[in-house]
Amino acid sequence: GTSIPPDVMRQLRSLLWGNQGVPPPSWKQGFFFSRHAGLQFGLVQRQGGPCGVLAAVQAHVLAALHKPTSGFNTTPRTPEQHAALAAALAESLWAARVGPAAFLVLPEGEAAAPGAVARLGYDQLSRAVAQHSATTKEALV
Repeated sequence: GTSIPPDVMRQLRSLLWGNQGVPPPSWKQGFFFSRHAGLQFGLVQRQGGPCGVLAAVQAHVLAALHKPTSGFNTTPRTPEQHAALAAALAESLWAARVGPAAFLVLPEGEAAAPGAVARLGYDQLSRAVAQHSATTKEALV
């Protein structure tokens, strides 16, 4: 990926989070699927805050779990959940792109290690990301 210059990162943080430049705690909850039998297709919101984002992603998750030949999968296993979430996020990013490419920002190096997001502060994490581009939705997934 391509590193993001500090001034661009500051502008992005200001655009997303206003003068504070950091997300409120309720926005740091991530994406988690329900563990209740028959509801494994549903994303769980643990705190208030990002309900609009979760609702939009949930709609795309549902679409990804529906197959014309077999119908709707209400009991996806973890690999199917992960694939549906990746497809849902890619669908949202692809629809929001400007121009022929979509862009995705991902943690790199130490920030990409398991559990690093919870261990690192937002400032440190935002310095350890890189921009990636994709010219097809499949590449974005």
